[in-house]
Amino acid sequence: MNDMENIIESIVPGTPGEWELSTADTYIRIASSDDGPVIRELKNPKQNYNWIYPETTVPLPDNIYIEGKQKSGITWTYANFKIDDMNGKKISLVFQCNEFPQVSVTSIWQADTNNPGPIQHQFVFDNKSNRNAAIYPLLRSLELDVKSDGDVNLWRFNKDQCPIDPVGVYINKLAGGSSYTVSAFDNTEGGGFLPFAVLDCGEQHGMYTGWEWQIGNVNVTAGSANAFKIKTGYDDGANDGMNGPDFVDDCYELMAKTSFAMPFSYLGTYKGDVDEGTNLFKRWYFHNKIPSNLRNDPTEPWTQFGGMFYYFDPDVPDYIDGNGDGQYYFWASSEASVEKALTDNSENSLKSIGFECLEIDYGWFGPDNSPLSFDSSPVLFPKGMRNISDMARANGFKFHLYFANLVNRNTKETLADRYAKYNLDCWRSDFGRPDIGALDWLAENIPNYRYETCNGGGRNKDFATYSYATVGTVTDDVYPLGIRQAFYVSSYVLPPAQLSQCNHIGYISPGKKAVLNETTDEFTYCLRSGMLGALFPAICACGPVYNPANIVVPGDEPLTAPIYKKNVAIYKESLRPLIREANIYHILPRPDGINWDGIEYYDSMTREGAIMLYKPSISGGENNNIILKGLEPSQTYSFEFTDRPEQNITMTGAELMKNGLPVIMTGELTSEIILFERYLL
Repeated sequence: MNDMENIIESIVPGTPGEWELSTADTYIRIASSDDGPVIRELKNPKQNYNWIYPETTVPLPDNIYIEGKQKSGITWTYANFKIDDMNGKKISLVFQCNEFPQVSVTSIWQADTNNPGPIQHQFVFDNKSNRNAAIYPLLRSLELDVKSDGDVNLWRFNKDQCPIDPVGVYINKLAGGSSYTVSAFDNTEGGGFLPFAVLDCGEQHGMYTGWEWQIGNVNVTAGSANAFKIKTGYDDGANDGMNGPDFVDDCYELMAKTSFAMPFSYLGTYKGDVDEGTNLFKRWYFHNKIPSNLRNDPTEPWTQFGGMFYYFDPDVPDYIDGNGDGQYYFWASSEASVEKALTDNSENSLKSIGFECLEIDYGWFGPDNSPLSFDSSPVLFPKGMRNISDMARANGFKFHLYFANLVNRNTKETLADRYAKYNLDCWRSDFGRPDIGALDWLAENIPNYRYETCNGGGRNKDFATYSYATVGTVTDDVYPLGIRQAFYVSSYVLPPAQLSQCNHIGYISPGKKAVLNETTDEFTYCLRSGMLGALFPAICACGPVYNPANIVVPGDEPLTAPIYKKNVAIYKESLRPLIREANIYHILPRPDGINWDGIEYYDSMTREGAIMLYKPSISGGENNNIILKGLEPSQTYSFEFTDRPEQNITMTGAELMKNGLPVIMTGELTSEIILFERYLL
């Protein structure tokens, strides 16, 4: 007899079984055992290679704490299973604890049977007793022994928060006992990776795994003869990259008569190269995980303009810049500046350019040395924030407001109140890890809800947060090179439509303004650097350090208005549909500030695409042949250059994927948008 209340005297073992699940590109065969779920086969149906060798058991906990007392050497018995075919296919295997029979764990495997994408796995713990329990150390969601049919490179993707990581995409050959950890923890110095890893076999086929939570990791360790151990999930008592192993932080609490559901892990396979595999994953994530407003609204992501609306005068000390020394920078907005932006009807206005949403960033509650608040500063906004919201709507804009790190489970009702009071269309968080519990409640309880995550400029890029965030800031490096570098890396893993490129308007680097005259158009290069994902030109800081030109709206620099109009129209009409629905291909190396860089979008359904090219320096050369990907070899495509129509051309898919598209760009800090489609005779 054990000391659990309401004890069950005996456990009836379930009949051993074996089950199959599959998506369009990933097949898995699992079985039951008393030690846990067994994976016997994992393969891509087209490649028909089984990655599992030998068959591998995902272990169950061997420690349970009852009212704080540890019981080691815990064993389990497979009890029963359930199959649900209502939405795809879901198989649930139930295991019962032998020592404490009123504690059970269910291993849930599910697949979207009609579409490409991963198999998902989740553990759910149940405590039906009258006593509190805990599971420690934390449990992995997946633990696999795999073997490849050739050399394998492990791909990892840095979050590029700020400063930008020097490598970004880490590609390491797995051999000789090498071990790599993809840690999802947030880090103020920009470290940490998106919780996703790819094992690529010669750019011919591969497998991947991911973890749907804000902390935890993926660990891949090489054995001998192309054999590897993969662990995905929580850190099983090891150092999680934050505070090290700690019972308080690193256990599952199973209060009496409750259950605990672990986050999902992902397990998928693909045929082709890494772009092909991650495109299939991102399409699945787009259709199954992201907020429905982004998925269902063809005008998403909105064209947004925002930031800090404030004009400085170093000779006139005021409420914001009290020292007036001309060296200060600050984050703030004023009612007068925002009203000017909203009501301007000139040809240079935000309205005439075609922006759809106005965002007010940090400082509407006071300058950056003021306490954070849910209420606007009576000095900066004497008429209140609802006045601004009403004015935005009256002039055809959606309204978006920044709340820093004010929102958590204890303040979520306050945010809901202000969302209604200010008549918001979106809110934005920053600093610290978003509270998933609060995000879940807000999404359920606020009508017309939309959320944008910043949180240290992408420090918390993860699948859990982005299942609630319509868009998220890709990096806090707000200059052309940095936002392209961060987008390049993150777009391997997250849908491009979710990657907001907050772009400090018209600045190449801190304090360095883009030149705009008859022979040099650096401004277009800057603007287009932020047009790869969700478009968000912004005033990212006020004052003479970071905004010496004192530019707050496009009308302050009239020569830019035609450039804005032209490119915002291209974005809305041609690029946005592709950013939402097309595959993305990384056709050139990661941006380095010297050589050409660029991205290809191609929608195989419409047979339309776009190529975004950037030439940051003269050293990169004037001529390039851009090898395209994902096209149909037998089809003919016509290419239309936005800025260089004399280079328009028609070529076959086979030619483009072998020899490349010839492009000439002279000068430096220049760019090109090339739209293409199937050529119809």
